[in-house]
Amino acid sequence: MRSERVMDVRGVVVWVARAIGVAMVGAGVFVVLDRALPAVYMWRWDVAWASLKESQDGVRALPRATALWALGLALAAGSRAIARWVVVTPRQECPRCGYATGPDDVRCSECGYGTGK
Repeated sequence: MRSERVMDVRGVVVWVARAIGVAMVGAGVFVVLDRALPAVYMWRWDVAWASLKESQDGVRALPRATALWALGLALAAGSRAIARWVVVTPRQECPRCGYATGPDDVRCSECGYGTGK
């Protein structure tokens, strides 16, 4: 895979990771608004805070939202590092002798082995 292609694939991986991160942050915002917005609409701040702390389906809303925010922001912030980890740059050396070859070399100039490019 050529370096231009590697950068294209990395760009797609970065975009997908950031989209998932933004979706997670959005889901966290939805969890908070879904539980607290009716009480805030009635100007009942104490009821809104209590609704975030009370349990629904065994999980409280505020810890769930906080976890979604933290994971989503970490995923979006670390998307470039994730892309570098997932899509590695191909080695620029001969597989037989280890001699450094150029990106367009078809044969190794040291041993003559075909690099398959």
